[in-house]
Amino acid sequence: MSVNRRKYPRVHIHVPVIYTLFEDQSKTGPEAIGIALDVSLGGLLLESLDFVATEYVGVSFIDIENKVVQIGCKMVYSRKADLGTDQGLVHTGLSFQGTELEQADFAAKIIRAYFYGRKRLIDQNAVPAGSIDLAGRPLDLV
Repeated sequence: MSVNRRKYPRVHIHVPVIYTLFEDQSKTGPEAIGIALDVSLGGLLLESLDFVATEYVGVSFIDIENKVVQIGCKMVYSRKADLGTDQGLVHTGLSFQGTELEQADFAAKIIRAYFYGRKRLIDQNAVPAGSIDLAGRPLDLV
C-alpha cells in the first residue's frame, strides 16, 4: 500500500476551466479548455486533450458571481490518463503559484462553484430527462 505524501487533502470536483501555456511570462499558444478534477490548497488536477508542454500555466474559471477567477500554476507532471480505455485524455498536475491567500481564495472559489453548480441543477429541477436513477434521484451530472 502506498503512503499518501500529499501536503493538503484533495477535494474531488468537476469544473470546466480555461488554461493558457506560458514560457517566461509570454503566452505560447491559444487558450484551451480542460476540466479541473480535484483541487487542494496547493494545486489542482487538470484533465485535457493535450499534454502541457510548458513549465507555467494560467488557469481560470467563472465563479458563482459570474466573475473570472484566475491563478498562475507550475506544471508538476503531464501524462496520459489511466482510465482503463484509450480515450486520449491527459492528466496534468499543477501546483499553485502566488501567495497562500491567493491560493486559498482560488481553491475556495472553485470548490464553491462546483458545489453551488450541483445544488442549482437539483434545486431548479434542471436535471435533464433520463439523468435520474430508478429511485428518481438525480445522477451526478457535474
